[in-house]
Formats: sequence, structure tokens, C-alpha cells
Amino acid sequence: MTNTISFSLALMMGINTIVGAGFLVNIYPLMKNAGYLGFLGYSAAFLVMLPAMIVIARFAQERPVAAGIYNYPKEFLSPAWGFLSGWSYFVGKSATVALLTHALVSFLLQNNILWGNFSALTYDAIFVTGLGLLNIAGLSITGNIQWFFTGLKAIPFTAVLVGGGAFLARHGLPATIAMPPDFSLQTLLPLALFAFSGFETICAIGNRIENAEKNAFRIIMAAGCIVLVLYTLLQLSVTLILEGVCSPGP
Repeated sequence: MTNTISFSLALMMGINTIVGAGFLVNIYPLMKNAGYLGFLGYSAAFLVMLPAMIVIARFAQERPVAAGIYNYPKEFLSPAWGFLSGWSYFVGKSATVALLTHALVSFLLQNNILWGNFSALTYDAIFVTGLGLLNIAGLSITGNIQWFFTGLKAIPFTAVLVGGGAFLARHGLPATIAMPPDFSLQTLLPLALFAFSGFETICAIGNRIENAEKNAFRIIMAAGCIVLVLYTLLQLSVTLILEGVCSPGP
């Protein structure tokens, strides 16, 4: 018998799969292009993604099956579309994992955190192979590993939010907020859109969600909204601290 996943655990999985290294990569580019208005990139990206989120959430609600990204187009369009959708998703996710792994390895190398004198590509291969072996060994993405990832992500995010609040309490809001001369949401959207990928992962385990006909839609939409609020607060906190520290005093 397949073990069911509670609403709270599925919601945490949804948030975990969206919140990732993509946000950490975006902080400075968004701030550089828009200053204090960088958070608007996430609001715009959320509105662009919202129709897709609603459609996929409705599919997950009406057809709570495993591998939904493959099964939905196969069932409602044709097997050819299911084949194309499944492999496109696999290739896209593989590229995302490779990119984020390389970004992590590059950061660790720059800060002399990794042992040995291997190249970045060698470390990339080690990390990806390790994840593959854990999957082969039967590591469940629906078990305690979700609490582990949540705890890891909570540490830096909490530090940023607390730091931003402390900076605001000490220095207050900036007297003036200059609008960047070349500000455009079009320059922010590609970065912000990338940071929202992953909400569809719940479709892979739709058949295991407890009361999926009721909860699947709520999980996807709630995860997206929670992440939007979190991204907004984090971007504002980081910008407040960095802009406040780097700006000239009175």
C-alpha cells in the first residue's frame, strides 16, 4: 500500500522545491538593475506564472496521479505530447540541477571550503553522482530529508530577515529611494521566473497526497504565494542592508 503524504508535508515539499539556489543567485542582479524595487521582479514573475500554476494545480486536483507532467498531456492531448513533455521536463530539470550544482561548487571553491585540488567540473560530477547514488539507495524525498533541507534553508534566510529587521530598527527607512534610470521589469523577469520553477513537482507524487482532490490545488497555490512573500521580504532585507551600508552617510 502506498503511504500517503499529509497536507503539511506536501506543502513543505512544494516550498522546498521552489526555494533554492536560484534565489541566492538573483539577489545581486535584481538589486543592481532595480535597487530597492528589485522585489517587483518576483511580483511580476508570479503574475506571469500564475496561469500555469492554476492549470497544473487543477490537473493535479482532478487527476492525482504519479508523473503528472507526463500523464496530463498524454491523457488530454496524445501520447506523442506526453513523450515530448516528459523528456523536455527531464532535460530542463537536468540542466537546472547542473547549473545550480556548478554555482554551488564555484562558491565553495572561491571560499576554499572544498578539500582537494580538483577542477570545478570534477566536483560537479562528484556532487551529481552522490545525489544519484542516494536516489538509487532509496532515499525518500517525502521523509525526514524534507525537514533537513528546510532547516538548512531556514538558517541563512532567518539570518537575513533578522538582519534586515535590525538594520531597519537602527537606521530606519532610507530618506529617498532613487529610481534606476534604466529600470525595466523586462530585465528582471528572466531572473525572477527562474526562481519560481519547481512548483509543479507536486504532480510527480499526486497519487500519494492525502485527499488530493481537495488538497493538491491548495498545496501548489499556497506554496507559490508563501514563496512570493518570502522572496519579497528577503530581497528587501538584503537590499536594505547592502544599500544602507554602501550609501554615503549624511
